[in-house]
Amino acid sequence: MIFPEKTLHDLEWPRLLEHLSQRCTGSAAAQASLHLPFLPPERAWKRLALVAELMECIRKGDPPPPLPADSISQWLALVRGEGAIPAEGLLAIATDVRLFVAVARYLDARRDVCPGNAALVIPASGPQALVPLARLASEIEGSFEPDGTLSDFASPELGPLRRKAASLRSGILTRLERMAEAEQDLLQDRSVTMRGDRYVLPVRADAHRRLPGIVHGASGSGATVFLEPEEMVGLGNDLMLAREEILREEARILRALGEAVRDLLPEVTGAFESLVETEVRIASARLATDLGAALPIRADSGIADLVAARHPLLVLSGVHVVPSRIEVTPGECLVVSGPNAGGKTVVLKTVGLCGLMLAAGLPAPLDPTSRLGVPTGVLTDIGDEQSLVKNLSTFSAHMTNIAAILGSAGPGVIVLLDELSAGTDPIEGAALAEAILEDMCARGASALCTTHFDALKARAQDGRGFVNAAVGFDVEALSPTFELRRGTPGSSSALAIAGRFGIFPVLVERARALLPDGIRDLTRVIESLEQERRKAAFEKTALTEERRALAALAERHKEELARLKARQDRIIEEEAAALWASIRAAREKVRDAETRLRRRGTDASVVRDVRKTVNQIAEEIDSRGPSAGGKGEAGWDRVPRAEDLALGVKVHVIPLRGTGVVDTVPKGGKLFVRVGGARARVCVDELRLPSEPAPAARSAVARKPAPKVDRNTAEEHPIRTSDNTLDLRGMTSDEAVAATEAFLDRALRDGTGTVFVLHGFGTGALLKAVRAYLGSSAYVEKWRPGEPDEGGDGITAAWLR
Repeated sequence: MIFPEKTLHDLEWPRLLEHLSQRCTGSAAAQASLHLPFLPPERAWKRLALVAELMECIRKGDPPPPLPADSISQWLALVRGEGAIPAEGLLAIATDVRLFVAVARYLDARRDVCPGNAALVIPASGPQALVPLARLASEIEGSFEPDGTLSDFASPELGPLRRKAASLRSGILTRLERMAEAEQDLLQDRSVTMRGDRYVLPVRADAHRRLPGIVHGASGSGATVFLEPEEMVGLGNDLMLAREEILREEARILRALGEAVRDLLPEVTGAFESLVETEVRIASARLATDLGAALPIRADSGIADLVAARHPLLVLSGVHVVPSRIEVTPGECLVVSGPNAGGKTVVLKTVGLCGLMLAAGLPAPLDPTSRLGVPTGVLTDIGDEQSLVKNLSTFSAHMTNIAAILGSAGPGVIVLLDELSAGTDPIEGAALAEAILEDMCARGASALCTTHFDALKARAQDGRGFVNAAVGFDVEALSPTFELRRGTPGSSSALAIAGRFGIFPVLVERARALLPDGIRDLTRVIESLEQERRKAAFEKTALTEERRALAALAERHKEELARLKARQDRIIEEEAAALWASIRAAREKVRDAETRLRRRGTDASVVRDVRKTVNQIAEEIDSRGPSAGGKGEAGWDRVPRAEDLALGVKVHVIPLRGTGVVDTVPKGGKLFVRVGGARARVCVDELRLPSEPAPAARSAVARKPAPKVDRNTAEEHPIRTSDNTLDLRGMTSDEAVAATEAFLDRALRDGTGTVFVLHGFGTGALLKAVRAYLGSSAYVEKWRPGEPDEGGDGITAAWLR
């Protein structure tokens, strides 16, 4: 891996690492990210895959938790050396362990999105291995108060010892305050103070002999001595001893917590290292998201086909960056030409930084259709290396660096050369540059070079290992466009730029006149080509926008047509629904009229009333217009006869506006049809056949009558309820049959599987009529007399098809 310091300096790699560091939430990871290592290709691609998993979590709005971990390396070193760990160190260890457990559990819950990260962070034994670490963190944190002091509950002994010391202190203060009140004429003031951990009274220097006790010091002026009264010495000693016991107990607790860490030292060390690495990967995912970066298609080292590539530091600085398509292959040199300040050096740095990012396991700001291999090295000669101390001119410094590059260039290495051989005679410089680039291509390196040498541009046009590319320049606006075009050379536009920056026009024109004819013609041709290219690009953009506008208009028209069709279909459906509601009502009226005829006989006036009712309904339907005529769709306009409707015959069902097949033979003007997965009961006049008669299906056979089954052989024993029972008692046979048919119709619509028909015993006529109808009904699959607990022979149970 060849990534020298000069390359990192030329490409401003440390600045990019600072951006990465700023996206870390913990100091340990922030420090580690500043030293992000370059990896061999296989390891680099693995790290890129891990970062991509975390990018997906961020994209889905489910980012990893913040991990504000501080370094605990010094505390772990104390543990290894069996040294005492202070409270600060224990709390830092507990914090990092808790953060590790949190991120491990986060990844464990998202193995579908982050399988690689989960496998890397969670111990091989599984999530249960996190339990001892979580218990250790809880034990340490539970032993301390929020301010970092040991809790009274850190051990059974610490609390009582602290309460004992507090009681002694309170007693001493109370007695001293009383003495100060009693001996106030001997004191400078009545306050109680401390000297050397002993409670004392401020006694006047001329009166200390009148109050027996131990002097622990005097004021700076000598006017006050700090005296511990004799009668308080014993209590003071007791307090000192109590405090010593507290210190010993606190030290014992810290040692015990340190031992707990020592017992899990390998696990804690691994957790800390994994935590830092994970946080650096998370920061890498945050940086990639901010850059709009992506993983390119994997390619061999040295291959760089960058689509929509952008300079990462420019993107992060908020500058609008024109994306570039940059293609370099091993053994080839891309010769980039164009005006000064046109973005040539930016092209070099973009390729270099993308290569460095990939080698460090960082997604680069480019389109995912890009093809890029992890380079085995990046070598640069960018910038001015002039040094007065080393006695190097600009040209000498560049040649020194080029010599070092030639010794390292090879397959998989990207070489970036800015203004190669500049700073010397242009003819000799161009020849030297061509020779150097030929050698680098022969070594298998992938080279990019910026130049103003026309000789190099001409060589690149020959296509012998060199390829031209130009950064755009708007001649009319006298400003660069920062677009990179492969296959054409670029004009330096030095005279135009000089005029833009204040050189007198007369001087610019004089310089143009002094140009050799060949150079002047070449410049004119390049500028003309640039203008034509920009004109073509403008027209292409206009055509693209026009196509986009036309496509949008067509889409709006399509949506409007769909909306109008949906509205038309809705109106037709509503009209059809109203029509068929009228038809159903008409049929009910006809059925009522038929019932009246049966009851009253064939009275002429009743017949006239029925005919009048039917004619009124017909007139009402006709008044609705053509849509009410119940016509089928195109090709389905033949009205069927009952004999045409054999089983399996295809029919168009007008109410359902669909095609189905006959499922039962017509009975009473009605039958069942199947449309898709649904089975519906319709009237014969609601069906249409194809315009040309179609042969009946081969499977069309007469349905067998519903069989009677014996009570003892019936497999099912349905439950009788008021909803599935029809009471026919008191009706005539004709009325009973009509009522049974209507009841079975409703039962089928409601999805009822079994019904009971209560006809009673009587003369037996009603029983025979009902069972005869059930046996011949297309609705009924089988029937049987009622069980004794259902009503015996006075009731019939029927199973519907």
